Amino acid sequence: MTGTTKRKILSKLFFVAAYGIFSLIFSGIHTANAEKIGDLRVTNQSGTSIILSEDELLKLPRSSIETQTAWTDGVHHFEGIALTDVLKKANIEAGSFTSETLLRLTAWNDYIVDIPLRDATDYKTLIAAFMDGKRLTIKDKGPYWLVYPRDDHSELQDSRFDHRWSWQLKELTIK
Repeated sequence: MTGTTKRKILSKLFFVAAYGIFSLIFSGIHTANAEKIGDLRVTNQSGTSIILSEDELLKLPRSSIETQTAWTDGVHHFEGIALTDVLKKANIEAGSFTSETLLRLTAWNDYIVDIPLRDATDYKTLIAAFMDGKRLTIKDKGPYWLVYPRDDHSELQDSRFDHRWSWQLKELTIK
């Protein structure tokens, strides 16, 4: 084999390798960007996921909670969608699981917490999209914040419950 032939073969191999790496990088970016802030992924116990767009979520029936939080001063008015309604939209009935079933909450800031799924029915938790009439943004605990009616249940005022208040929500997964 001559030097020119070797260079041609190496050049082709380099091109194929570079193309493969380029394709992998950009296909990964496309996949990562398939969900945008405001979308909420909901995954059932068998691993099947749906993505609810911001428009879909905000068209669901609204609920509200007036309560204090550990991170803000005073009582605030939270408006959004009952967690049970979000789960129903994904064909998940919160009341049909055992008391040990967990719901994993994943946030845009990479915070992950597992909470008892029964909190959805026991406390009527809210996927809040608004606080005091203003749309929550990523800078102020949005786009969605799991809110508990803290003032209505003395046990929720215990700091051991505070870690369950997940904000910047992007994903709910049944465990």
